[in-house]
Amino acid sequence: MRSRLRPSPAMVVALIALFVAMGGTAAALSGSNTVQSDDLGPGAQVKAADVADNAVNGADVVDGSLGGADVKESSFGLVPNASHATNSSQLGGLAATGYQRRVIGTCNGGAIRAINGEGAVDCTDPAVFPIAADISSNAPNFAQIGFGPSNLSLLVVCGPSSGQARFINDGPGGATVNWLFSQGGTSSTVNASGTSLATAGQGDSFVNFNFANRLEGQWIFADAAGVTTVNLHAFIAPGSPAGCEFKGTAEFAPRS
Repeated sequence: MRSRLRPSPAMVVALIALFVAMGGTAAALSGSNTVQSDDLGPGAQVKAADVADNAVNGADVVDGSLGGADVKESSFGLVPNASHATNSSQLGGLAATGYQRRVIGTCNGGAIRAINGEGAVDCTDPAVFPIAADISSNAPNFAQIGFGPSNLSLLVVCGPSSGQARFINDGPGGATVNWLFSQGGTSSTVNASGTSLATAGQGDSFVNFNFANRLEGQWIFADAAGVTTVNLHAFIAPGSPAGCEFKGTAEFAPRS
């Protein structure tokens, strides 16, 4: 009679453990030296020490998935054409400071002498000055007109039956004034002459020209500062009050 082999309780436990280990919890890796994503449990991390040098390349990274913090900027070379804009050839390759900015300065009555890189301007002294005064014989019946850097000023006065133009030397030295004018009216004559003017504040530092109808002409004032040419038209309408009109221009030319 054949006897049966019965396993011991210890062997039964060992067989069960082997079965569970082979069929339930162990994961087989496919291929040689290969780890696939399904070989990793949820939340598992792969660290630098787990990856061989040069083992990951561009094909292993999703496009657009890396940010600035993930990139070593010093490893980049010069980006092609980054230093050459599309229209830089038209600008001559100069920086913005190499070009003139829009002119923002103005000159009131004078001419622009120079423009700096920021657009501000340097002005010459005004050269041409307007003369425009309409006054009556009622007080105040006069007007004082200056001509900028010129040492000449003009005082115009309106009386009940006549008007006056006074040319005054305001400079620190002597001056001369020459003229050519007509007083109008039926007995009009042309006057051409000249005189010297003393330093400002002296009794003979001015010369007067009176008229009862009109005054038309040119006066040339000269001193150490320059030459001022005055073209003047003056007219009076007598009455109570009388009305006087003074119009013209003065042009100053410095000596230097």
